[in-house]
Amino acid sequence: MKGKRLDPLKTEEVWLILRPKVQGVFPLKPTILYLDENGKYKSHQPLPINITVKELGIKGWLKGER
Repeated sequence: MKGKRLDPLKTEEVWLILRPKVQGVFPLKPTILYLDENGKYKSHQPLPINITVKELGIKGWLKGER
């Protein structure tokens, strides 16, 4: 976030652009690093989610199947 400061009890929306190269199910397990009110480094790990990558378009269409 390029050193962006976030006030207490405020939220920030973050967008990620993922460009998969293979199909499958991939876990996304982010870690949030921050400074608390005393200037000490802390971290938080939200619950992981799974990202499912599927074939683009109609199944088999890119492979020439009917």
